[in-house]
Amino acid sequence: MAVVPELIREEENGAISFGNYELKEKTKQDGFKYNGDSYKIKTFYEITKLERNGA
Repeated sequence: MAVVPELIREEENGAISFGNYELKEKTKQDGFKYNGDSYKIKTFYEITKLERNGA
């Protein structure tokens, strides 16, 4: 599994990649826009959670 240092990104093929299991502390990013939706990601070494439009 690849690490995404910027937590979430849009790939050249239009897909999104997310998560960084190497982080020692919880990190989050809110407001990532993709195809009209807003995404929030919370990630660290144990778990990654992705929310779309607050759900």
